[in-house]
Amino acid sequence: MNPKEANAWRDMAVSYGQMFFQTKDIALLHKSIDALKTCVKLDPQNALGYGGLVGAYAYFVQKDSARKYLAIADRLNPSAVNPEVRKTVTE
Repeated sequence: MNPKEANAWRDMAVSYGQMFFQTKDIALLHKSIDALKTCVKLDPQNALGYGGLVGAYAYFVQKDSARKYLAIADRLNPSAVNPEVRKTVTE
């Protein structure tokens, strides 16, 4: 894996997220968030990376963090956030 490739970090985050949903091991969700943060650090224009952070923080019910990343994702690409996650964060 190229450690400077933002999309590779995003893909890793998706894998961790899928494993989390299967196992409910919270450590995997934390790994997903860490990978997503690396993704957006490497590519601050990566709307899907921010969209992933919205979903992860929405799961934690950390709406302040979720809203922060939602605003960034919306500025870059409003379709980057799943509509169901968006509804959870904006309610």
